[in-house]
Amino acid sequence: MNTLNTNVPQDLRRVIGGEPTDFIVKAKRDRSRSVGMAGLIFGLFWTGFISIFWVVILTPLVMSGKVDFSADGKHVTATWDNMEPLLVPGLIIGLFTLIGLVMIIGGIRSLLRRGGWFAATRDRLLHYRKGTITSTDWEQFTGNTKVKSKGDLGNITFTLRTGKASGKNGFRHDEIYMAGVPNVFDIERKCQQRIKENDPTPAAGTEL
Repeated sequence: MNTLNTNVPQDLRRVIGGEPTDFIVKAKRDRSRSVGMAGLIFGLFWTGFISIFWVVILTPLVMSGKVDFSADGKHVTATWDNMEPLLVPGLIIGLFTLIGLVMIIGGIRSLLRRGGWFAATRDRLLHYRKGTITSTDWEQFTGNTKVKSKGDLGNITFTLRTGKASGKNGFRHDEIYMAGVPNVFDIERKCQQRIKENDPTPAAGTEL
């Protein structure tokens, strides 16, 4: 399978050089829609919840010109002429609102972010996006993959041996995503073949 495309960026062609390719494919998105939607929905929920505090503070202030609340066990009144009592709670609520907005923007950007090009050779998987090319040897892949297909396009998640510590006695593996690619099962099958061929620790008695 060699899905060579005439629109392949020249920089990627130069990196490939004379290496035979198993496939060259363009991903429609940088991440699956579910990742972006999860961030967007959580951000909306977070911001909606925080907005309740703004309503509690601003409604009486707008309606009656003052808002009463307790701070450090003391009764405090803030007015349009004396906003100082609202400074600290306003900053805290504002910070949490900003966090929610960042999550919403991140979710939207994830949904709109276009994918790059992927090229597979005998020894490595190349990823090109916005002028940056990443080369990952097949021996860095664990062989664990997740495949989702819908219509003519599908998503593949590859798990790498590399990663970083996550939580107490935990380890978070790095991943490579192909989101919105055609022939997803053929691509995954070919990648698995290369991963097994380049496995640095093959099982005893396995003939490559």
